[in-house]
Amino acid sequence: MNQIYAAYNRSLKEYLRGKAIIGSTFGIPVLFILILPVVFFGDVPGEFLPTLKGINTLAQITLTVMIIGQSNLSGSIVADRERGLYRKISSLPLNPVKEVLGRIFASLIFSFIGIAFLSLVGVIYGAKFTFNIVELVIAFFFLLLIFIASTGIGLIISSTINGESAVTHLGIGFSLLLFFIGIGIPYTQLPSELQVISRIIPLTAAYAPIVYVLESPEVVGYNPLTFVQIMLSIMLSTLLLGIGLILYSNVAWRKR
Repeated sequence: MNQIYAAYNRSLKEYLRGKAIIGSTFGIPVLFILILPVVFFGDVPGEFLPTLKGINTLAQITLTVMIIGQSNLSGSIVADRERGLYRKISSLPLNPVKEVLGRIFASLIFSFIGIAFLSLVGVIYGAKFTFNIVELVIAFFFLLLIFIASTGIGLIISSTINGESAVTHLGIGFSLLLFFIGIGIPYTQLPSELQVISRIIPLTAAYAPIVYVLESPEVVGYNPLTFVQIMLSIMLSTLLLGIGLILYSNVAWRKR
């Protein structure tokens, strides 16, 4: 537990003290929350605006979680590798899995901070959510799946690519790419081929139930809460994390 806590404490402080990290993580989602309704919702009747702003806020929260897992986590790992951290600790009796679990928990707490902050921004801006406690728990469960899948992708990126800048920008770019496949662009407006892909990719597939329970089932375009769809999201998310942990323990940890 000491190894996990030490890595967690160091990583969380790095996130909270880094102005560049905070700006790059929350800047784009906040901008999207404020700008997209003005650009795209100008002709929408006033009674529908709160719901659309709510959906947009949920999309930006999802984007934030994706960026933290795929960019912040991977960037911090590669930055530590370039600073020679792994050379210094390679001779110590440290468990790579415990060390990275501390990083993951720090990223999770940072994600919770982002979720709370963006939710507040959205509500102040007029976003409306309709839910009960059960639906809120369901939404957080699928947000956790998005975080797990993003973390797995982040670990894979940091294990296979060198250069902090390259890894950080790749993580952000990959997050934005996935964002426009069923999150930023609604499922019903995607071509049929991309609709199929959005129901398979765990990040986009896990976003649909969040909108389904917190806003309106009609908005999603399909029922994302079927047993097959839920199990697919769980299995693929955990598979990505498992691959990421294996690569981190056997590749990233040993890179010099």
